[in-house]
Amino acid sequence: MSDALRLLVPAFLSLLGLAFTWRQLKERELRREDVLKWGNEAIASLHTIWLALTLDSGICFPAKAGDLLAGEAIRTSVLVEQGRIFFRNSITDEFGAEKPPAYRGYRPLVLDPLVLGHQVACRAVHASFSEKPQLAVLALSATRTLVSLLQTEVGRSRTAAAITQQGGRGIVLDALLMDGTSNPWSSERLDLPTQGPVRSRFRALRHGIKRSVPSVRG
Repeated sequence: MSDALRLLVPAFLSLLGLAFTWRQLKERELRREDVLKWGNEAIASLHTIWLALTLDSGICFPAKAGDLLAGEAIRTSVLVEQGRIFFRNSITDEFGAEKPPAYRGYRPLVLDPLVLGHQVACRAVHASFSEKPQLAVLALSATRTLVSLLQTEVGRSRTAAAITQQGGRGIVLDALLMDGTSNPWSSERLDLPTQGPVRSRFRALRHGIKRSVPSVRG
């Protein structure tokens, strides 16, 4: 190794160490882990509201759905207040100037889906049968909007393995039942590596699915 390389290698490693340290400090500053935990709770709450409104009585009895909705009405309200810790109001004029500092200005967009979810849950507890489908549509819209916003905030831009980033082929239960397919994720449907640890792990998973799912071909 030349003298120049002996000098460059330590300098390069030092730069890598500094970059890693800077990234860690930036992550802590943005509190990504805390936001991710809050976001997961918020998504679960909104999705529960949607499920409670859409599952039929054979799966979720009306009394149980009412209990779920009442609970999520409280939970979404709490999550809105917790979210104010991470997302500050936008202050563009004197609106709300008389309020405490965290409430001055306009609520951040990322909290709006939770506010809508709270209102839907409160209304749904005593909603008429004809009103519930529209409430379900609003709950689903709130969930998807929040997921999209949080994906830009704390989501990943790439995955650790190429296979998990592949586009899905779509799942249609009726078509699978008619076809008698016991494993929608067979090698013919996925662009798997021809060899290596990823291929081996996926083969084991596929065989596990085959053993656990009975054949419907008769």
